[in-house]
Amino acid sequence: MSEEQFRRLSQSFIKAGGTYLCLGGCSIEPEDDVPQPQNECEQQVVSSECTTCISLCNVTITVEGFIRLIDYMTRCGQSVDCDLTRLTLESNPAAEQPVLPMLGPQPISADYTTKLELYGIEMSTELICQIVGRMNQLNHSVTLGLNVCTEISDEYNPLRNQMVPPPNTSLNYTKRIEIEDTDISETLCLYVASSAIYYGYTCEISECGILPSEVPHADNLHFPQMAAIHSPAQTAKLRFHKASILQHVVERLACQAKISRHLVECVLDKCDVGPPPEVWSLKERMEEDPAIQIEEFKFEPNNDEFQSWRQERYKPGQIWNIRFKTTANKSALAESTAEKPEVTE
Repeated sequence: MSEEQFRRLSQSFIKAGGTYLCLGGCSIEPEDDVPQPQNECEQQVVSSECTTCISLCNVTITVEGFIRLIDYMTRCGQSVDCDLTRLTLESNPAAEQPVLPMLGPQPISADYTTKLELYGIEMSTELICQIVGRMNQLNHSVTLGLNVCTEISDEYNPLRNQMVPPPNTSLNYTKRIEIEDTDISETLCLYVASSAIYYGYTCEISECGILPSEVPHADNLHFPQMAAIHSPAQTAKLRFHKASILQHVVERLACQAKISRHLVECVLDKCDVGPPPEVWSLKERMEEDPAIQIEEFKFEPNNDEFQSWRQERYKPGQIWNIRFKTTANKSALAESTAEKPEVTE
């Protein structure tokens, strides 16, 4: 079917509310010179109890069509549960570089939820960051899951899309991102975790390898301008479970947490924190900062469980359990802002 037919089909199900759309083994073909309707998300909001379920499996679609689908589902003002499995994303040479549009007017009520599960999909760093960036801006409850996906690393700089608070920021909704069994770049990990820290939501990364980034700007992935978004009572929760992570990434996350001006809880559960000989020096550096409170820092000599997990990819040394929390203060914020120069294009 054409993208225009798919757009009308999916939107009709979402507008009806409480419906179920399932497509499998389909190819959604792009069309030339098809005008996209404007402000199509401004519509009557149905009851939050009416959830539309959309399931696509083994479907071929352009990146642009994929983005438009996500954009509509997250802004339609209705509860949507979307499961996208093994989609093949194709580029459309005739289309401009796909970019998620800025948010328009939000629906009157935020009493609805969006659940987006992505399974077995190859996506670029830029595309994943754009999806997370969309999640950051929404003013309702959202859950985003990436499971057994493949990140195609590129030189995308998330700082091109500055992190800004959502309109009418409220604490009456929850946001959660889960990444499982997916190797991700250091750049993507820091962007996702920093988003969770500054917007005050939950991030869980399980059975993943966090790969070193070769992009130079990764060292400048800091967001001090976001520190005043949430009140000190807002809590962000990070959990890494059976993940392979470099210690300088852990240290940078602790630095981001301490300047966020609200409580941040970070747990590394049975993680390979490398390089092994220098992990105790990481503990010493973290202990020197009064804003970082280490609650647990120990290794497990018996790591048979971890070595049996994906042992062909990783040959870990000691497996670590680390738990810390931070409560930033104004002096730490001022110091961090002064130390980190503004990043420009």
